[in-house]
Amino acid sequence: MLRNKPDKKIPDFQLSFENILVCNEKKFRPFMEVVIQDPENIEQQNLGTLIGIFEISDTSEDSSYIVNYLISIIKKEYFSKPRRGPVESFETALHKANLALSKLAEHGNINWIGKINVLCAVIEKNKLHLAQVGTASAFLLRSKTLINISENSSEENLEPNPLKTFDSVSSGKLELGDKLLIATESIFDIFSFEEIKKSALRFSAPEFVQFLRTALGNQLEKATVLIVDIKERAKEPEEHSRSQPAKHLNAFSQTAFARPAASQDKSKIRIETEMQEELEKSKNEFTNKKTGHIYIKEIDRPAGEKDYFSGRTSFLQDSVLAFKEKLDKLWRKASLNLKNSFAQFRQKASAVKLAPAKEKIKRSALALKEIMLIPFKDTGLSKKSAVSEETKNFPPKVPADKPRLRSSWLPSFSKLKDSLISLSYEQRLYALLIVLAIITVPYFGLQVSKRLVEKKSAPLPQEVSAIIVSLEQDKNVSRLENLTEVYAGNGLAGVINLNGKIFAVGQSEIVALDSGEKFSTPEDFGQITAAAGMNDLNLIFLINPEGKTVSFSSASKKLQNNTLAIPQGSTVADAKTYLTYIYLLDAKNNQIYRYPRAEGGFGQKFDWIKESLDLSEATGMAISENIFIANGGSILKLFRGKKQDFNLEQSATPIAPFKVYVLENSANIYVLDKINSRVVKLDASGNIISQYYNSEIDSAGDLAVAEANNTVYFSTPDAIKSFKME
Repeated sequence: MLRNKPDKKIPDFQLSFENILVCNEKKFRPFMEVVIQDPENIEQQNLGTLIGIFEISDTSEDSSYIVNYLISIIKKEYFSKPRRGPVESFETALHKANLALSKLAEHGNINWIGKINVLCAVIEKNKLHLAQVGTASAFLLRSKTLINISENSSEENLEPNPLKTFDSVSSGKLELGDKLLIATESIFDIFSFEEIKKSALRFSAPEFVQFLRTALGNQLEKATVLIVDIKERAKEPEEHSRSQPAKHLNAFSQTAFARPAASQDKSKIRIETEMQEELEKSKNEFTNKKTGHIYIKEIDRPAGEKDYFSGRTSFLQDSVLAFKEKLDKLWRKASLNLKNSFAQFRQKASAVKLAPAKEKIKRSALALKEIMLIPFKDTGLSKKSAVSEETKNFPPKVPADKPRLRSSWLPSFSKLKDSLISLSYEQRLYALLIVLAIITVPYFGLQVSKRLVEKKSAPLPQEVSAIIVSLEQDKNVSRLENLTEVYAGNGLAGVINLNGKIFAVGQSEIVALDSGEKFSTPEDFGQITAAAGMNDLNLIFLINPEGKTVSFSSASKKLQNNTLAIPQGSTVADAKTYLTYIYLLDAKNNQIYRYPRAEGGFGQKFDWIKESLDLSEATGMAISENIFIANGGSILKLFRGKKQDFNLEQSATPIAPFKVYVLENSANIYVLDKINSRVVKLDASGNIISQYYNSEIDSAGDLAVAEANNTVYFSTPDAIKSFKME
């Protein structure tokens, strides 16, 4: 039968490997190793590349050869039969390793049991298959998010079994730009998870490797790290079918010193570019043709700005213009008279050239004094045409018995009176209008400004102030006027986002909101107390008060029973999944139980929390690379079973978390605050990005977010409602 071609072309990535092996004492070197094994021939190409880190924490002589022994068995078996395919070959190689270790135990070599830390993986095309033993970890950096893809499913409280050293294989797809970081647990002695993430994002690939190499080498006795960058395979340059022969060059010809054509073209382009920039730069300039001076054009005023007198009556504007025109006429007439006066002065001055020097100066001064009054004749500004006898002597004589009553800085009211009398009726009217405008316009402006201030400071109606008071001083608050009701029903227990599809969870049914289909649970199942969606398997798991579990497949649209051993006396406050594990939050026993996926349900539980915590007030949980718990008005952040530093930003109205929600490929954290009727969006550090308020949120019981369409969903006892984020 002919094989159908795949719809999409499988990408062929270029893998870049960097390994860091720190061992300050030579005696520890046999107990650690990094493996990077490429196919040796064309037949093995489909098997991809075998990589991994191997470490034995037991340093006795009997364990000194375990690492090399395991590596040789896995490499030999994996590449022995290329036709089996990558997954089957990998599982067979791990099985052979288990058999080899069991034979060592049979011969009494057991010091290594429980002390093997291995992460072995296969990269073939765009797929990754990995197996983990002990505390070694693998992290995937994708889209600025660092995820632990190797959560250990082995039970720490069970007796180790050599035949089950490598007991499971996880698989996933790689994307262009991914970065794999495989490391032993010692890396966390000097770096936190967040520090590794920030360093990987801040540094380039070579700088990040150098940063880790320096830090680990200076501060640790031994460490093993393997970094893999997924890059696009470089295209091979096309070979020219026929090489052009080199032209013969005469060193003594003119062409030997001529600029190459390409260089000339570049120079021409550069000159044209500079000219264009100069033209753009001088776009708002004006050059005076006579003087050559450059003047910058006046910049257009913004549309919002207006002149002080804009909006006044056209009558006042016309009056001002008319008055200005009158003044211009008077000035032109005075300038013409002054010009004629200087001409007469030159004529009179030439007539007295033969007079003695003193007489010449005196007559010239008198002539100038007389002529200076000529421009103001017939202008209407003064009735006197000659200098009076009283003003011939300067400064004026003041009688001794009549002291001066007026200071020099006071205005001369007589002159003002004469000036007003000299004006025509039309000029007086214009002057009066201008004086009135100067007095009244500022007064009315102050009154309008005062009324605007009073209007802004006026108290709001009682109904509006009651809504705003709760979050009035908080930042980035969006007040939602209307919510969208996407589903109505009775006794709703929650809402789930499963691979972008929203499902409502009722007391005894699941409803697909996109199609409206309802799927009822078995009659003997009873009430649903917890629900969790598993994106990797496209399943929704429902749990009842007795711990009975059923799974719903959105693909087959069927429900079936699952095994999940919940400890007696537990109080399951919330249930969430990560990869193919399910986590149960037990608020009564202050513990989180992690269950690995197994045939027909889940395997035996593992106590995930490794330190004493008080979870008695826990109401919700969310999982990405960390676990976040809404606990008694705060949020706890946990990594690898231990509490991490995490603080919510202080706000005017303290956040009271009831539910918390995160997405695997997003750094955002969403908090449901029922008490204050809001949903708060935080960044990875706990800082407030935005807040969404509506009075109906106070009855919400569960939260789900679809960042693909920027929508938040929350469930109330009788409806599923949503709103768009800004």
